[in-house]
Amino acid sequence: MFWNRTNTAEKTAGWTELRSANSAETLLAVAEIESLSKKPVAAWARLQAAERYLQTGIRQSLENREGERGLVSDLDEARKNFQLVLDAATANSNLQERALYGLGRCLETMAGVNQRTDAPNSTTVDLLDGAAKAYEKLLSEYPNSAYNQKRYEEEELGNLERHLQYLKSDEASNFYAWFRTQNPKPAGRRGPFDSMPFDHPPFDPGPVTLPPIPEGLRLLDDDTDTDTGPAFPGTSQEPPAGESNGTTPAPKPSAPITPAETNDEDSGEKPDAPSSQPDKQDGQ
Repeated sequence: MFWNRTNTAEKTAGWTELRSANSAETLLAVAEIESLSKKPVAAWARLQAAERYLQTGIRQSLENREGERGLVSDLDEARKNFQLVLDAATANSNLQERALYGLGRCLETMAGVNQRTDAPNSTTVDLLDGAAKAYEKLLSEYPNSAYNQKRYEEEELGNLERHLQYLKSDEASNFYAWFRTQNPKPAGRRGPFDSMPFDHPPFDPGPVTLPPIPEGLRLLDDDTDTDTGPAFPGTSQEPPAGESNGTTPAPKPSAPITPAETNDEDSGEKPDAPSSQPDKQDGQ
């Protein structure tokens, strides 16, 4: 039981640190742990660090060659770590395949950017030749590599084989020699009117004016009451009788007026009895 647990711990050592590493520097820190230096996890950490340095160098070569770290520094770090991975990787392994492809891309990128004059093999021709050798070794040892897939079944050459032919041509040498003299700068922040057509007349917003208020409407910031909302044409703002308009309480309705009722018994007077004889007319 103890031996099994110890063996499992040794196999999983370093992989947790590798998953938590989120930058090239932290990946290199994992690769340089002394207890992991001879284990596969160190080589994989170094490979991922080299790939991150390479991606930064490629992006800077197209956008800004005068970055904070400097383009040459990132590409030099990528080149060095790819070579260290190849020195430690076993033959016919995914680690070696990825490192060969990464080294070829790194040397190809370095061929098209400004390099230090004191760096060995830093000319465009030397760097392109080094990239071609890395690709050739990749194709010879991994003929079915995913990096050499064909776009169509009827094609004779794969993607990497066609690219290798291009690197050996004069066209590639001339292009990288020209691209090396370029110095792209990061584009400025786009303004709100940068997307306007070139033939669009000058845009001057001028003073902001509002359309006239329709008759019967009023603005919400008027001094008049706003609780009841704006008045629409054909409507009245006067509340119905017995209701409040929101500012003064509604008057209480008066009690209904009914005719006074009389009680003959309470009055103490009796009504006259009707006469049994008809009234005599005058002269009878």
